[in-house]
Amino acid sequence: MESTSNKPTLLTKIILTSIALLLFACLHSCSSKNYFTVSDTTPAARGYAKVTKDGNKNNKIEVLVYNLAEVSRLQPPQSTYVVWMSTADNYAVNLGQIKSDNNFMSKKLKAKFTTTSVYKPQTIYITAETLGTATTPSSFNILTTKTIK
Repeated sequence: MESTSNKPTLLTKIILTSIALLLFACLHSCSSKNYFTVSDTTPAARGYAKVTKDGNKNNKIEVLVYNLAEVSRLQPPQSTYVVWMSTADNYAVNLGQIKSDNNFMSKKLKAKFTTTSVYKPQTIYITAETLGTATTPSSFNILTTKTIK
């Protein structure tokens, strides 16, 4: 009579290893929320930025902010909020604007911003600007993430 062994077969080892590698890849590629630090300028403002890879290996950047004051109520009043990212070589890139006036944001002062970049952001930050097409950020910094890993 043959003895049955509880040792895993080669096929079982391959399957378990494959599952472990798949889980590792999933966890590694999944993004985490990079929360904005509390601002002295707009202390009620909260939010986060999330960076993931899209199907073309670009960086998909999603920003969610809420309780962001209307830019016209800031002192001094501004025209728009601009979302920026800093790259590895500390270059500031204007990703686009978030308008908080004219009913763009809901009654809860909530806005979502999504874009794609070939560059991996080191930090993402929001400034108040007079022009949404600004090529350099103003010193009117509203929200900033810590370094994105």
